[in-house]
Amino acid sequence: MVLYIQTVYDQGTLLRSWIALVKSKEMATTLTLEAVEKQSCAMGAQVFDIGLFDPSAAEGAMLPRLWNFDTLLRSVSWLRLKNAEGRHIYIRPAGEHSLSLIDDANIQVIKRLKSEGFAPAVVVETSPGNFQAWLRHGQILPKPLSTLSARLLASRFGGDLASADWRHYGRLAGFTNRKDKYRKTDWTFPYVRLHEATGVVYSKAVAFLAEVKGICEADRSKVAAPASLQCRRLRRPGKANLRRRPDTRGSRLCRLRAGPRHPGKRGAQCTRFA
Repeated sequence: MVLYIQTVYDQGTLLRSWIALVKSKEMATTLTLEAVEKQSCAMGAQVFDIGLFDPSAAEGAMLPRLWNFDTLLRSVSWLRLKNAEGRHIYIRPAGEHSLSLIDDANIQVIKRLKSEGFAPAVVVETSPGNFQAWLRHGQILPKPLSTLSARLLASRFGGDLASADWRHYGRLAGFTNRKDKYRKTDWTFPYVRLHEATGVVYSKAVAFLAEVKGICEADRSKVAAPASLQCRRLRRPGKANLRRRPDTRGSRLCRLRAGPRHPGKRGAQCTRFA
């Protein structure tokens, strides 16, 4: 009788533990889904490049996916599975877009962005105390302008210049950061947390883009100047009838080979090297 009661009790405890585990996983999936939905909505793109990076591969392997918003949400469970297998989950807008990513920022950088009129549309904590900020410009930028904007923002606010270009991936919230240096004592990894997802266009966008476009135009002028100067030099009077000095290296080589210092090579054929 005692054994029977103990067995029933153990089975009941096991069942409750299993139910709690299932509910915990469902809750985690729900939280991840909410984070993904909020971040992707705030980024404002129609289509996304999703990258699943495997750091255990010999040279690192990125598994890319091109998904719209609905497909991304339907794929959260699959992304969670791949994340549990060790892959990092990244996101960026597909094609030319209206965003710039500031990577490797601390909380002071985030506060400074807000105070100076560059409030991010998305703020993600990629690891404890380390943030990524997505800024929305309010208009789609061509690739060179987008890269210059990202580099100028990173330089001005202390972001990672190596991550400042028009196509850089950022982490997708709701998944774990699988870098070994962030592994906890219980062998789990920290979640990438979504701190803000306002989707706002920062207030200094018009002025900042005007500055960036001015820098672009100035750079083009510097590149174009030597070519135009060269054209003017070619058109200077008195230079049109100049002839190129004839190249006599070949005949000199023939004479040297035929001369007294090369008695064994008299009459040898002259060879020219381009």
